[in-house]
Amino acid sequence: MTERFANFGKRLVLAAFGTAIALAWFTHRGGGGSIEAEELDELPRAVFGGGAGRVVLEIEVAQASRLVATFERGARSSAGEESEVVHVEQALEAGAHRLEVDVSPGTYVYAQLDVPEPALGAKIVWTVRLGDAHVFSDAETLAEPLRPGYAFFVNFEIDDLTQLRELTGK
Repeated sequence: MTERFANFGKRLVLAAFGTAIALAWFTHRGGGGSIEAEELDELPRAVFGGGAGRVVLEIEVAQASRLVATFERGARSSAGEESEVVHVEQALEAGAHRLEVDVSPGTYVYAQLDVPEPALGAKIVWTVRLGDAHVFSDAETLAEPLRPGYAFFVNFEIDDLTQLRELTGK
């Protein structure tokens, strides 16, 4: 049982580290306030016209949760051109959900599923697919109360769909 808690703690720290890296990346690239983002309250069918592939999220949550996703296309250049950014914060009720978005070529994707106020036993299960091809799955169950400053979530980040294709071998 102790090993299980240790593994959970390690995963939680790694997830927090990934989030910190994403925030640092946005800050370094001039994001986080200086780039105007299109703000949406649900995942769109396509971002920036789509065309590179469909990212599918199959989600099961035991409590109300929130999907936060950011899509960015076009790096900031020295000429001061800004990236295009779509930011999504979608509320999800407890239960099973299947969400899909057609992503354009060269689009950075960050997605995070969190339970804002998790009760003991809160559970998140999600599978990420590229079209019908399985990329990866993750499952977390909250086995002990969260300590102050901690969060309960799963996430993934890719520079573009090429990374997902490498994971699927397609």
